[in-house]
Amino acid sequence: MSIPQHRVVALPGGSARAVPVVDVVGLVGAVRAVAAAVAVLVMTVAVALVGSPGASAHAALRSSTPADGSVVNELPENYELTFNENVDPNFAQVVIADSGGATHAQSDVTVRGASVTGAFPQDLPTGQTQIRFRIVSADGHPVSGSVSFDLQATGPAPAQSPTTTTAPTATTAPTAAATAPTAAATTEAAPTPDTSRGAAVGNVTMLVLGGLGLSVFALVVFLLVRADRRR
Repeated sequence: MSIPQHRVVALPGGSARAVPVVDVVGLVGAVRAVAAAVAVLVMTVAVALVGSPGASAHAALRSSTPADGSVVNELPENYELTFNENVDPNFAQVVIADSGGATHAQSDVTVRGASVTGAFPQDLPTGQTQIRFRIVSADGHPVSGSVSFDLQATGPAPAQSPTTTTAPTATTAPTAAATAPTAAATTEAAPTPDTSRGAAVGNVTMLVLGGLGLSVFALVVFLLVRADRRR
């Protein structure tokens, strides 16, 4: 431990007093050391933020059949959702929401790489229809969303067998069962959107602020202790 240096200061009345000399060089060195520590902390957190899985891009829907916002005159047998990265086959949920407000949970969903496919339920009513999905992407994060299309027909018209009579045949009015949503429709709630996307970024931001606060606190304590030792 170095011995504090003093200088003599003349006081009124002919007296003198020894006053400790402030070590400016040592003080500047301490400030530089703390600033370097803060810089290292910021760089470390920045690297962690860039490499954090929560800050990286999640899986996104690249294309779908039917296409989002399209008008469908002939409903295909199967739907297909294609993402920009592979999907976990153990965590893929799809719900079809028809124009009548009924939801049809899809129990038979097939996952092949980045593609999710399944069969449409029978007798869907015409109108706005949604394919709601919730999947877990390759980076381990859940992703949810939906595809909407306007269904104008439930499928191709059935072929009529040729007749040998020229008399017009009587037509029957469509039954209510043909247009009503199927009774097997469930009321399962649609998947909720993923809200954990910004959680990692918020946690890292709090870490940065906490580290800066601790560094400033350590600098203040260091200066106070150093000043007390020189008295």
